[in-house]
Amino acid sequence: LMVNEPEKMIPWFVKAGAGSITIHQEAVSQLAPLLKLIKSSGCRAGVSIKPGTSIDVLEGVMPELDLLLLMSVEPGFGGQKFMPHVLEKARVLRARCDALGLGTDIQMDGGIGLSNAREVMEAGVNVLVVGSAIFRSPDVTEATRAFKALMA
Repeated sequence: LMVNEPEKMIPWFVKAGAGSITIHQEAVSQLAPLLKLIKSSGCRAGVSIKPGTSIDVLEGVMPELDLLLLMSVEPGFGGQKFMPHVLEKARVLRARCDALGLGTDIQMDGGIGLSNAREVMEAGVNVLVVGSAIFRSPDVTEATRAFKALMA
């Protein structure tokens, strides 16, 4: 939920049948209570952070996270260039999750295409968000097949 005061919208998404809810760290003052609300509603809880946000903001909530979304572009519109410095954040977060024995999904969104997807996965990301790389492709079906083959 890329909104201010996500606590007001969480019940709507739960009622609509959401299986997971991700909130933007930059839009809230305290993550822990919102993550508990999401989890107590029966949904997987996630946090998204912008490219310039330190991963240290997640320190106290790592065990509560089912998924973590690293933005590799500034949120707002598609087609932006990938920010490679976010790969190091993924590496560090994957190592922290592994050290804590957490099965947290690490997602990355923004500027991911066939040319950099392998590098993103090697950094510890296990969920790729590839909107523009597929939907701006001349052949959506072939682009989808290519990503599936890469991830197999």
